[in-house]
Amino acid sequence: MSSMSKYLFSIVSLCIMGLAPQLLIGQQLVYHSHADMHFRKGIELLEKGNYTSAQQQFLDVSRVAGSQELHLAGEAAFYAALCAIELFNDDAEYLIRSFINDYPDNQKVNQAFFELGELRYRQKNYKDAIYWLQQANRNALDSEQKAELLFKLGHSHFNLNDYENASRCFFEVKDVQNKYAAPATYYYSHIAYEQKNYATALSGFEKLSTD
Repeated sequence: MSSMSKYLFSIVSLCIMGLAPQLLIGQQLVYHSHADMHFRKGIELLEKGNYTSAQQQFLDVSRVAGSQELHLAGEAAFYAALCAIELFNDDAEYLIRSFINDYPDNQKVNQAFFELGELRYRQKNYKDAIYWLQQANRNALDSEQKAELLFKLGHSHFNLNDYENASRCFFEVKDVQNKYAAPATYYYSHIAYEQKNYATALSGFEKLSTD
């Protein structure tokens, strides 16, 4: 190789070396934007109630997410499981459990406990519903979800004939402004009647009759 050829080769090599990091960064940006694009589209579809298409977008996030996007991948895993629950898919429990196990530090784990408890409640598996609903930190939920958790926890206890714990849960819901207040009042009053606390039962039933 002539000295001129060697010189040109060195220049070209240096140029390639200089451009390589920029090319890599550019590829990463495109790679990462694909994951974000799928996630945003999934949220859009989820809000429209198109759970099947939304779930596919969230699953695609896991497929294309880079190593620096673990949080995004975790969020997508949660929403993919949520879609499965809404669709009554057989793998719903597997997906929500996988999310809890794979992303234990994700901020949506508490919501995942609630959703798994809700799933078990919907399946009338009240013993498991109680277990998972109790794993959730109710104070980290919004007011409506907290009321829902307490009512369904109480109703699960009620269906297992554990009236003491059921009554405690209904008591926390019945006098708070929410859609579960009336049914919570009914069950609380019913338990009071069965336990011969007639004054308490009468007060609850009268409240229902005037609401």
